[in-house]
This record gives sequence, C-alpha cells and structure tokens, in this order.
Amino acid sequence: MFVLGVVLFSLSLLGRLSGRAALNPTVRVFLYASFALFLPLMSYMFSQAKDEATNKQLQQGAAADRPPLRTVHQQQTLWDAIDQVVRIGWIGYRIYLVATVEVAKRSFAVGKNTHLVVGYTAQMLEDEDLRDEREEGAVLLRKCWYAVMGEDRLKRKVGPDGYRVEVELPESDEEIKKDLVTVGDIWELAEGSDGKPADRLLTDHPKLKDLCLAFALFKLLRARFENLHVDKDVVVKNRDLIFRGLRGGDGDHDREAGSSSSDRDEDRRREDHTERAFHVVELELNFVMDYYHSVVPVVLCSPWFLVGNYLFVFLIVVNQAIMVLFITGNGRLLQIIGCLARDVVTLSRRAIDLLRCLGHKLLRTVIIAFSSFNILVSLMLFLTFILMEAWEFVVYVLSDWFLVSMLCEYARRPTWQSSRCVSKSFRALLWAKQVGRPRAGMCFNQVCVLDLRRHTPWVVISKVLRHRFLGAPSVRVPAEVKRAVFASLAAKATGGEPLSNGVAELLWACESRSVTHVILVWHIATSIFEMKNAAGAAGTTRSAEETVATTLSKYCAYLVACASELLPENQEGSERVYKCVKRALRSALSRKRRRSKSETRFDQVMRIEGPDPDVAANMGAELGKQLLEDCGFDGGNVGHGWALLAELWTELVIYIAPSEKIDGHAEALAQGGEFITLLWALATHAGITR
Repeated sequence: MFVLGVVLFSLSLLGRLSGRAALNPTVRVFLYASFALFLPLMSYMFSQAKDEATNKQLQQGAAADRPPLRTVHQQQTLWDAIDQVVRIGWIGYRIYLVATVEVAKRSFAVGKNTHLVVGYTAQMLEDEDLRDEREEGAVLLRKCWYAVMGEDRLKRKVGPDGYRVEVELPESDEEIKKDLVTVGDIWELAEGSDGKPADRLLTDHPKLKDLCLAFALFKLLRARFENLHVDKDVVVKNRDLIFRGLRGGDGDHDREAGSSSSDRDEDRRREDHTERAFHVVELELNFVMDYYHSVVPVVLCSPWFLVGNYLFVFLIVVNQAIMVLFITGNGRLLQIIGCLARDVVTLSRRAIDLLRCLGHKLLRTVIIAFSSFNILVSLMLFLTFILMEAWEFVVYVLSDWFLVSMLCEYARRPTWQSSRCVSKSFRALLWAKQVGRPRAGMCFNQVCVLDLRRHTPWVVISKVLRHRFLGAPSVRVPAEVKRAVFASLAAKATGGEPLSNGVAELLWACESRSVTHVILVWHIATSIFEMKNAAGAAGTTRSAEETVATTLSKYCAYLVACASELLPENQEGSERVYKCVKRALRSALSRKRRRSKSETRFDQVMRIEGPDPDVAANMGAELGKQLLEDCGFDGGNVGHGWALLAELWTELVIYIAPSEKIDGHAEALAQGGEFITLLWALATHAGITR
C-alpha cells in the first residue's frame, strides 16, 4: 500500500511534466486500477480508526456508568458521518465523470461530430464556386469554409446521405455567424474586412490561425480513423490549403520572413512554407492523439465546461456533505459543524505531535517507521488525488483544445475583440503555454542494422513491453529532411500521379515485391557508403544530401526493426525478411569470422556473402560495393552519390507513407506519434496513393 502511494504520487508529479494530455496505455490502466482502490482504502482507514477509537473507549468505560457510553455512541456517529461524506463525495464524482463521457459520446460537438462534419462538407462542396488556380496564401484561406467550431449549434436534419445543416436561409445569416466559426472567419478577423482593422491579437500571434486550421483538418482526418466516406473533392481542397494556402502571401508570416534579397527571400519563404505545413499537421495529430488517448477531458473544450467541471462539481460535493451532516445530526447542523471543527483542531495538534514523535523515533528504529504506514498511505493517496485534480486543471487550461474554444468565442464576440482585459488574458495564457510547454519539435529514432550487437537486448525488451524502441537514439527531424520530403510530396500532389517505387530508375536493387527487402538492401548500401566516406571526410561539414540520406535510411531501418506494423505490407512477411538479414549479418560480423585483429567492421561487411544471392544482406553488400566504385572516393564523385541516395530515400519514405494501416498509426499515436504517421496524414489530405 505504501509503495502504491509513492508510485502514484511520483507518476502524478513527474508524468505530467511533458504537458501532454495523453499517457502511455500501460500507465493509464495502472492509474485507473489504482484510483479504483482509492475509496476502499480510505474506507478501510476510516473503519480502522473508528474501530480502534471504539474499542479503546469500550475498554476504558467497561466499568463506568452510562454517560461515557453515550459519549462513545456520539463518537461513532461522528465517524460514520465522515465516512458517509467521503463515500458520497467520491461516488458522486465518479458518476459525474461517467455521465460526462456518455453525454460527450452522444453530442454532435464530440462523439457524432465526424458524421456532422462529413455531411456539412459534402453540402458545402455542392454550393462552392469553381476553383481559381491563381489564388494562394491568405486569399485562399479567407475563402475556406471549413468548420472550426459551432457546427453542432446549427439546425440539422438527417437523411439517407447523412446530415445536412441549414445554412442556406438568408434571414439566418446573422444567427449562423454567431454560431458557426470557420477558417475563413479567423483569417478575416486577423486581416480585417468590411472596413474593420486587423485584429491585434492574431496579428501579433499568427500561429493562432494555423492552430484553428489544424483543428478543422483534424475533424476531417477523424473520418479516416472512423472509416467514413469523404467526398473526393475534399482532397482537392485540402491539397490547395496545404500546398498553396500555407505558402507565402500571408502578411504576418511575410513580415517574419523578410529579407533584402529576392532569391534569399524566396528560399526563406519556401523554408517557412515547409515548417508551417509540418507544424500544422503536427498540431492536427496532437488533436487526434488527445481525442482518442487522453486521460484529461480536454476534448470537452468550452468555458462552460471549465466552470462546470472544476467549480460546480466542488459545490455539489460540498452540498452533499452538508446534507449528510444535517441528516445524521438530526437537524443540528451548526452543532455538528462546530464539533467537527473542534475535533479537526484537536486532531491536527495531535497529528503534529505524532509526526514530530515519529520523525524523532524514525532516526532510532525502523520498527517505529512501519507503524506509520497507514498514515503515510492515507496522506499519499489524498495528496495524489489533489495533485492529479490540480494538474488536470492546469493541463486543461493550457491545452490547445481550450485555446481553440476561446479563440472561437473571441471571434463570435466583438466586445471581446475590443476589450484590453481579454487581450491581456489571451497573451498571459500564451505566455504560460510557452513557458510551461516549449515546442521541442518532432523526433524520430535511428537504427543501423550493421551494429546489431549494441541494440539486441533493447530490441527484446521493447518487444516484450510493447513500448518504443528503447535502444535506438532519437534525434530531431532535420530541416533538410522536411524540405526534401515536402518538395517531393508537393510535386506528387500537383502531378496527381500514383507513386511508383522507382523500378526503372533504381534498377536491380529495387526489383522486389517486398518494401522491407528494398529498405534493407539500400540501408546496408547506404551504411557502407557512409562508413567509407565518413572515414575519408573526417572533419568536413555534412552536406544536406548526406543528412537526408543517412537519417532517412536509419529511420526506415527503425521502422523495419521495431514498427513493421506501419509498413504497407504484411507484418509477418516484413519480420521474416528482417530476421533473415539479422542472421546473415550476425554470422558475417561475428568475431570468429575475423581474419586478423586489425580487420575493421567495414572490412567484414565488404566480405558478406552467402549461399543465397537474393538475401537482402548479400544484395546490400553488393550494392554498396557498386556505389563505392561509381561514387566513392576512388571515383571522385561523392557528392553525386549522396545526391542519388538522398533522392532515393526521399522517394522511398514517401512511397511507404500512404497505407491502409490505420490501426497501426492509431497505436503509434498512443505511444507519442511517429514521423511516418505525419507523412501519412499529409498524404491522406493530399490524396496521394500508391
């Protein structure tokens, strides 16, 4: 019991410092089971205390007259009242949480929102004008009718094709404007329209607009997770928003990316476009993760829920406690409260004396320490519950969900827009978010299959625990990787052609039906090329192409080694190919195969051979030799080799991104998210298929 209290207290204190509302599933189950024991444990403590006090009084008053017995009876009634208050308060709180979840599941703002958004989107596409290919930037986003919030407030009716909302009546325009907030409304408010000046808050913090866009895209991405059909024209609109709407032309972002040279300005604008698009999709996936895996009710985001969940519930519990005291005291409420107050003061003094005594005795004997376990467990459980509730409030207030809901209320209310107090409140909230949870950027893991001995124990542990790859180093996704991948995605999206695995260009090394086989072949070849050229180019700065090739190669190897459920092929087939490569590499790189003590790992890799020439290890070694002959230091064209590998790995990671492994990506989000999941979301919005 003491260990349970310590573990819960540590989890509540340290586990929430990441700022996310979602926890690991194993930790979440442990927390639920632990807090389910809270009421029985507290009831047990009260019963033990009551029995001890009663037995002591009975023993002392066994030979006494009747008045002491009446005193014992009154003390029993007081403990019973306290026990009932705790039980009713805790049960009422749990009932409130269950009722809140059930109401949310049946509401059109949360549970049924996806069906409503799909119907609303299809309805608006029917009435939309023809696309203008020349529009981009803020002009395109000002015309975006994607719902951010408020679609659940519109009048709706259900039909054979789904839900339809009433947005066509001219006389209801003002009412609709007060309810529905779209992406275009946010952009118009930020830049000004109809003679209104640009909003100062959104001008100073342009990323708030991207947050609202990410929330609107999150609602559409939910349809993919819930297997709902979305109109194909939505893909075209999403593609325009991501690849043309987020491009330069947005005044706020242009001011941040100003430059004296037009060429440098264009490069800077391209970099900003890439970072902005990745940031929007990353925010979108955070919304998805919080919605499906949150332990904090952030999805119920509204000012009224903030008041109801954290203030009104407290008043209900206090009211229930007063009612219990009134009933058990036969209407003598003030006398009961006074008696409780006197007892609390008396017990507090005794508790302080007891703690002092225990602290003094604790230094002398361990036996005394064990006698304080009941007190420590009760204190730990109580402090843990209070800390969890307080931190839940902090996480809720600092969540992106709450910020989006407040921004929508801000857009609906002109009085808020002109209020300096509201503006200062928003700025204080943004400052608290930045201080409490600075943006760390997306990371991905790196694995090199030529160095299996170092990671083998961790692979076993990670497979047993079903956790992230514990033995792989995690690095931030380089900006060069983002630019290369986004440029290739944009080319594929605008071309509208299905992806190919580059058989014609990559020749024999890509002639395989297995994506895992191709990844391992090129990963081994890239590792050989890196080992040779890293030794010869020591001290030189890595080029952008080398960074792209090496990091994507090791990340794809990580996907094969520990996240094969995210690859677009049969998981068991991928694991079989990887096991064959591991056996071949362990045999080739063992110490017994060394010809001399001076032989390096690179020399061993170059001698990899086996009876089956089609094994990925053999093909990778052969491809590595060919790359060194054509592009190594002997060939004098290392830059060309890195450019070739960078282009190949960019195409390959984009090729494996679109897949039907929705459950795998959902599980990856529960573990914190993967870079390939971000690319999958981008490909989904852009309509890129294999």
